[in-house]
Amino acid sequence: DGLTWRRVAVGAVWAPRAAAATAVVRGVTVVVAGGRGEEGCFGDLWISEDTGSTWSSLASSVAPPPHSGAALVCLDGSLLLMGGFDGADHNNSVWKGSLH
Repeated sequence: DGLTWRRVAVGAVWAPRAAAATAVVRGVTVVVAGGRGEEGCFGDLWISEDTGSTWSSLASSVAPPPHSGAALVCLDGSLLLMGGFDGADHNNSVWKGSLH
């Protein structure tokens, strides 16, 4: 058997991007962080709690700095964002945050 795809959001509210970091928190919340668009790297954080149909932006004060191509994982209720490109350099930084 194959996998069947269906579009759940046409034109999500966040700006078009490549190389965004994604993770799933507590099995129900999808997180999209950063990525790169035509104007450079994004420093934003978006969540969906309905498998991607609707999205909410989190305040910029809780988002990591602009980056693309990073890895994002959920571990013990925290989000770890590792590595990536900050618009000028590739880096090996690790950022930790949590969704309340």
